[in-house]
Amino acid sequence: ARQRQTRTAQRRTEIDRHPRVHLQRSRQIETETVLVERNLERCTAAGRGMPIRSQVVIEATQRKPFLGICIGLQMLFEHSEEGDTPGLGVFSGRVQRFVAVPSQIPRLKIPHMGWNTLFPLSAHPLLKGIDLGPQGLHAYFVHSYHFIPKNPASIVAQTEYGGNLAALIAEKNIAGTQFHPEKSQILGL
Repeated sequence: ARQRQTRTAQRRTEIDRHPRVHLQRSRQIETETVLVERNLERCTAAGRGMPIRSQVVIEATQRKPFLGICIGLQMLFEHSEEGDTPGLGVFSGRVQRFVAVPSQIPRLKIPHMGWNTLFPLSAHPLLKGIDLGPQGLHAYFVHSYHFIPKNPASIVAQTEYGGNLAALIAEKNIAGTQFHPEKSQILGL
């Protein structure tokens, strides 16, 4: 346990060395290496009223490594049921609300909040060296909506919550997590 705490502290120090960037203009894209969009706005705000920032995000996904976290990933899809809003269309697919089925035992709680196991479906550098599966580390989730990509091959890892759910997807230089790596302790660091 002591070694895990030391590794976590070392990884946090490494992460904190990199400045956090809030992109406002296209020319900032040229100077950044990794872009993280986490909880920018609700998808409804991202689809309407934020055209400049939306264009910057689209350009970033085309030109640099990009990691979208939770809503930062969901806004990259074509459509979201949250506010019946068009997304940015970077990923083909949609974002839909969890549906509670009264007869389901145990009853599905919405929002989904808590720790879940990740089950890898394919190899990806983001998961290198991380113990996954039933005996592995857990990721922290908090969401009422989940994404359904049209390309199932883009799903790198999934979790189980009322059925199998995509938890991490990747295509080309773009990756995204439904879980919150920044809250997932060692798994996220």
